[in-house]
Amino acid sequence: MTDHENVGYLTWDEFERFRTAVHQSLTVVPWFRVAGHIKGQQEEVRAASSNYPLGLHPTWLAAEEISRLSVELRHWPNLEDAAADDYGRTIAMQFTREVETALHKWPVEDKPHKVRHLRCQACAGETIKYNPPKFDGDDVLIVCTECGHQLTEEEFKVLAELVTEEIKRTEKTIGRSRRLGAA
Repeated sequence: MTDHENVGYLTWDEFERFRTAVHQSLTVVPWFRVAGHIKGQQEEVRAASSNYPLGLHPTWLAAEEISRLSVELRHWPNLEDAAADDYGRTIAMQFTREVETALHKWPVEDKPHKVRHLRCQACAGETIKYNPPKFDGDDVLIVCTECGHQLTEEEFKVLAELVTEEIKRTEKTIGRSRRLGAA
């Protein structure tokens, strides 16, 4: 690993995160402006002083905040100059936080992740990992990280449906017994 020096008031890692956030914002801001409408999200954002919803999608508000901060960044000709200015550092940190938070809340791409609540059919471990396609035409890879057993998409779908149905059945039984116990 190369040891880099600070860039202005930012550490090298903070500056790299800032630069990445600026790069990502160019593609995600337009998407965030329309994402709530496309996905049909019904989340309500309320003003602090009101019980009435604003009628704006949270993704649109995130895009607006990122855009507002990018307008603030126009005062510096490049990212290094912003990092070298005390106020620029503050804006850079806020900008990075807004982009990273928005991408965490509303990811624009599927990422590899551990599958919770499903056990491997070969070793019975909760060690299944879902790997989305890396490019168009690529297959989904669902594999146990313990024993290497692979599931097809169809096997995974059936297993997930079985577990979901079992959870629903269990919740129904628990709800029924609670109602009977309360009566």
